[in-house]
Amino acid sequence: MITCDVAVLGAGSWGTALAVHLARTGHPTVLWGRDAAQMAALATARCNTRYLPMAPFPESLRVESDLARAVGSAQELLMQRLHPRLFSQYQLLPQTPARPRRVAQLRKMRRSGHK
Repeated sequence: MITCDVAVLGAGSWGTALAVHLARTGHPTVLWGRDAAQMAALATARCNTRYLPMAPFPESLRVESDLARAVGSAQELLMQRLHPRLFSQYQLLPQTPARPRRVAQLRKMRRSGHK
């Protein structure tokens, strides 16, 4: 199994930007998304052409559509938000030493009056 420092769950604009930043700053990173076809396209293009076409993926950024492989190879896990279906999948993963030591849920901050 290829190990990485951080797994980012969620391959939209914000998750992709976070994963690219972490990889650029020296952290081997895996970007996970639930749509296997979309993740295969990201892996082939080496960028997220839909959300961040001008941000090529660094060599240290790996793309993954298998949740167990993405999470099992990471020391840290960053989730954009705790989607109930995603949380239930995460809870089913085996409790092994390879499971991330720390898990953080990230949220976007919105200013009052903005949608």
